[in-house]
Amino acid sequence: MKYFIYTTGDLQKGLGHLFRIDTFISKKPENVEITLVIDCPKDFYYIFDKIYDPTIELNFCNDIELIKSIINKKKYNAIIIDSLSIDEGIFDLLKQKDIPIVSLSPIFNKMHEIDILFTRNKNAFNNGKGVCFCGLEYAIINENCKKISDMNYDNNLNASPIQIGISMGGTDINNKTLLVLETLTELGVKALFWVFLGEGYKHSYTNLINSIKRNKNNEIILAKTNKSMWTVLSNCSIGVFAGGLTTLEAIYAGLPSINLYNNTQQIISTGDEIFKLGAANVCNLEKDNLGDYLSGILFKNDLKNFLFHQRERTKNLIDKNAPLRIYRMLESIIIKN
Repeated sequence: MKYFIYTTGDLQKGLGHLFRIDTFISKKPENVEITLVIDCPKDFYYIFDKIYDPTIELNFCNDIELIKSIINKKKYNAIIIDSLSIDEGIFDLLKQKDIPIVSLSPIFNKMHEIDILFTRNKNAFNNGKGVCFCGLEYAIINENCKKISDMNYDNNLNASPIQIGISMGGTDINNKTLLVLETLTELGVKALFWVFLGEGYKHSYTNLINSIKRNKNNEIILAKTNKSMWTVLSNCSIGVFAGGLTTLEAIYAGLPSINLYNNTQQIISTGDEIFKLGAANVCNLEKDNLGDYLSGILFKNDLKNFLFHQRERTKNLIDKNAPLRIYRMLESIIIKN
């Protein structure tokens, strides 16, 4: 099987698509060859540094003519896209190949024109002719995310003060990190805060430090992490996240979480099944007051019991076999046709 894969990421769109594709291609079967085209700033090329497989051709570009020359080199079985949006000219070029176009993104501006969609979201709506394979079995989880053992989590719950992890994604374009930190400080939550800053965090560190200085009762640790994030989060009792892939990773790891979304559509795109099942908490900033929501969770009289049972509901919802499922399904569809 030969696949042409196109993905994008930047400060505005975030880095989730890049990390997902990196995981996806790292799990490919031996009989699969991949030509990968990545449109992202040079700052994020490092995400794909570990690719040394000769069956994977790596290209960083966004020029239509260059992409045309790349895709015309081989005959592909399918085109796979993981992006929020794609340039009209590039998409028209890919459509001309007259082979199946596949999306791995739950939100895509050309969703109504694709042939196959793989997404963790059971409520994904594919408006066009395409076939949709939906559910948490198609959630692609970062390889660096590790499960937290029962013994480890029990120790976390019994630790004093409670340890809370805060991660607002690789770019945090709206600086939710500062918003969450200041809100927790104002609420007087007594905890050890681990604040994870992503690769694309461009906001003022001074503001974060000033917020820390105002908090005399708690310890706050700023951590610039990537691969080691889940090593540190495994010491926490709960995480506060910006939704998306980190939320799904928390489900896999077994870490209860509070997830902040700007609107209902973003909640649906993550896969609102996990919230309906009570495996994670969701705060819709369009409707909910952040301070009231955090207070309602973190000041529960039975917080330890609440977190314990929420962790139990995360078990067996997500595994790391999604890439292989997708490759097998694609091969089956292609051979059948």
